[in-house]
Amino acid sequence: MRIEKIHIKGFRNFEDEEIFFQPKTLIIGANDVGKTNLLYALRILFDKSISEHDLDLKDSDYNAYCNTDTVEITATICDVTEECLLSTFGGAVKDGVVLIRYSNSKNGQYSIWMGYDENVLTEYSTRQYIKRLNMQYVDTNRDLFKFF
Repeated sequence: MRIEKIHIKGFRNFEDEEIFFQPKTLIIGANDVGKTNLLYALRILFDKSISEHDLDLKDSDYNAYCNTDTVEITATICDVTEECLLSTFGGAVKDGVVLIRYSNSKNGQYSIWMGYDENVLTEYSTRQYIKRLNMQYVDTNRDLFKFF
């Protein structure tokens, strides 16, 4: 299983961007281009250390330039073959693909959606999948080679 792409709309410096990942992807760039914001978007979906409180975004988390009241972060996960994930995602997986979407509006109501296609997403009350699928955030001062 791997993250194939992430689609970020209205979150911080991302107006409407799709970012594709290879099996091993290195994120590099100049200061203030959005590397940390990209990682935080992934953490919202996959990091169980992000609390329920942190899932309720602040006004500064909404993109100021596109005048939006909503944020959508959608990850497409491919090659899902692990039994524990197939049982966790259930009917949301088809042909090894599952989409997970976090959606939030300025009224503070966030929601989680899952499905195998944009047109068949089902709303879930929690990030229940996080028990089986958890991101490990590696800070910049760690030895990255031990993770490969």
